[in-house]
Amino acid sequence: MSKHDTWAEFSAAFKKQYAADQEDVWWQELYSLKQRPGESTDDLSLRMRELLVLLNNRVDSFHVRVFLGAINPVIACEIEKRDLPKTLDMAIVIA
Repeated sequence: MSKHDTWAEFSAAFKKQYAADQEDVWWQELYSLKQRPGESTDDLSLRMRELLVLLNNRVDSFHVRVFLGAINPVIACEIEKRDLPKTLDMAIVIA
């Protein structure tokens, strides 16, 4: 058993050994994420944030793009007509 000096090293090694296939599933879930009928944007963002944490993705512009692709297209279009939000939190507030 190898020793890991930091949590990041351990986490990366653990994911590499045990979660490689699961990570592919999480990416697929993220890319296919869509707002369900009657679902609030807050609830959708919660599902999205859970996947982003699992995937350890911290790129704000990516979060905004995925969110806009997942919400009602009419709302997304209205948001995109303005200045594109810089963070997921800003996009959620506007939506």
